[in-house]
Amino acid sequence: MPIITETFKLNDGRSIPALGLGTASDANVEEVTYAAIKDGYKHIDTAYIYKSEEAIGKGIKRAIADGLIKREELFVTTKVWPTFHGRVKESLDYSLKDLGLDYVDLLLVHWPAALHPDPNDRHAYVPKNADGSAHYTDNNDWISIYEELEKEQAAGRTKSIGVSNVSEKYLKELLKRVKTVPAVNQFENHPYLPQKKEIEFNKKHGILVTAYSPLGSSNGKIKLHENPVVAEIAKKHNATTGSVLINWHISQGRSVIPKTRSVERVKANAQKVDLDSDDLAKLDKIWEQTGTQRAIGLDWLDKAGDNLGFEDK
Repeated sequence: MPIITETFKLNDGRSIPALGLGTASDANVEEVTYAAIKDGYKHIDTAYIYKSEEAIGKGIKRAIADGLIKREELFVTTKVWPTFHGRVKESLDYSLKDLGLDYVDLLLVHWPAALHPDPNDRHAYVPKNADGSAHYTDNNDWISIYEELEKEQAAGRTKSIGVSNVSEKYLKELLKRVKTVPAVNQFENHPYLPQKKEIEFNKKHGILVTAYSPLGSSNGKIKLHENPVVAEIAKKHNATTGSVLINWHISQGRSVIPKTRSVERVKANAQKVDLDSDDLAKLDKIWEQTGTQRAIGLDWLDKAGDNLGFEDK
């Protein structure tokens, strides 16, 4: 079974693997990380807020020690949570220590927001005001977080920098202020949430889109595996529905970071599927047939009273 080996060139001249492993807080993440590298993955995507970077680091260390990969062949992405506004160096210090690395390959602003930290919990998700609302900084200057990323890139502690969950509305404001155009913008994207307008804007500015939740959102409401169009195409190619959805992105120039807790599914997701024009047309029409579904991953910030500017929800 051939696996996905494509790479995409970033606007800073570096290359990123088209396929990556998405990770989160999970007891099995060390084993899944190790299995992914063993099965040919060269990109591991994580974030400080996931609380799993130490386990991921152990998986990476084992893979390197076993001769499965060299550090320079591996692409590692992490992200800075909004509560580290003004303290990006501190966030990256924690990530590098837990991952056991001297540098990361890509550092992202996790969300376009600047929140006050919780002094009692450095992993606090959304610190609250007394009335229960999110505790934003006075001017919510999230762009200054990105400016700190530029300093970390200059220092060599990250090779590339970018953003996550940033819509055209917010990107326009960012591009007015910063010196470095983001290399990557990571947001939720799948046939039920095509985000075509957002993708075109990023492409216009040379920013690579990385799709997270490519198999549908994890709350169980978006079940792309059960979609009859996806199932039909998977049967045609003797492939899994997951690999069909992953290859849909890659064939259109987007990198993708599917998440799984299953060591077995890691390998299945990496299957190379040569989708033809008819397959792509059918997958693109899923949205027309079902109507868009709200990006589940955006709920927390919108509930906090912010408008992220994503029209295609």
